[in-house]
Amino acid sequence: MLQAKTDVGVSCHYQEGQAVAEHINRLITDSTPIFDHKQARVLRYSDIVILARSRTHLSQLELAFREQRVPYHSINDGEFLDQLENFQKGIWECQLDGSLSYANE
Repeated sequence: MLQAKTDVGVSCHYQEGQAVAEHINRLITDSTPIFDHKQARVLRYSDIVILARSRTHLSQLELAFREQRVPYHSINDGEFLDQLENFQKGIWECQLDGSLSYANE
């Protein structure tokens, strides 16, 4: 039977976090171009969002990010979805009336 090789005491969630952090740092270091309102600019850490299915192993991801010096902000359960819903509602109203204001303004 084949078994995956892993270091004792190092979780696969931590290793995954290391890989994600390394990839993010590579994107930043390489000055990856993105488009923001039809204008090209360089990717920033604040442009990146990571969604997790659950918060169960989030501490391992955060540890990897700290070690790789990737700035992050972890928000409470439900808070992100509330913010996303408000953001989408604001965009939806902007598309209907052509204004640039959000629904909650």
